[in-house]
Amino acid sequence: MPDPVDELRAVSDEILEDATTMRSLTVENRSLPAGSSRARDVASAMERVARRILGGARREHALVSEVHGQALEGGRDAPTATIEDTEPEAGQNP
Repeated sequence: MPDPVDELRAVSDEILEDATTMRSLTVENRSLPAGSSRARDVASAMERVARRILGGARREHALVSEVHGQALEGGRDAPTATIEDTEPEAGQNP
């Protein structure tokens, strides 16, 4: 069974990457004529990224709830590290 804190780190990293992509798309879209084909394409890409961010936020919430439950149980193995302090998996950007 994967460690939920490791999963949290991976999901959080994905959300941050998608947020960066969303910002870039938004900045680009603001500079385009509203009626252009490119503006429509960029807006469509923004919607796809927003859906990924929402899905990631839902996964993160579920994982945080799981870790919170472990912490309430007070077991020796209850996670105490922050997401930021958790090392990214090999091959993932920090």
